[in-house]
Amino acid sequence: MGVQAQPLRMRRKGWLHFFVSVFQHRAVQLKVVPDTDKGFCMDQSKIDMFVMANKECFTVQQWVMIKEKLASLPEGKDVQVASTSFKNPTTMLIVSIFLGSYGVDRFMLGDTGLGVAKLLTCGGCGIWTIIDWCSIKQKTYDYNFKLFNESLMF
Repeated sequence: MGVQAQPLRMRRKGWLHFFVSVFQHRAVQLKVVPDTDKGFCMDQSKIDMFVMANKECFTVQQWVMIKEKLASLPEGKDVQVASTSFKNPTTMLIVSIFLGSYGVDRFMLGDTGLGVAKLLTCGGCGIWTIIDWCSIKQKTYDYNFKLFNESLMF
């Protein structure tokens, strides 16, 4: 005759099944795996997600140490590390090019003293600004690694 509409009860069950399956999928991603020596450690999929989200913020040498630290991270610390906001080195280079003579790049990296000195001297008459253009990416990598280590401390 024709296509019969499903009863409302069946459609609700379908939506409920959909949301439950999505929740279970998210729960699998957030799984914490017990480690025999250290209590708990981060799941490899969570480490991979952290790497993909922050791949531009660290150097290759720093990633080796970060992965080791994340693998041995105790339960509960993973949320604290994942919620840390890191600076993008390319963005910092652009800020340094356009606002570096005013010390904005140094303020953003937490060097308030050098930021004030750079502001008062107009970037060291431009010389300091040019030097920072060459070194700002490495300073950003170091700042991010320091921030990562500080997020593990608390």
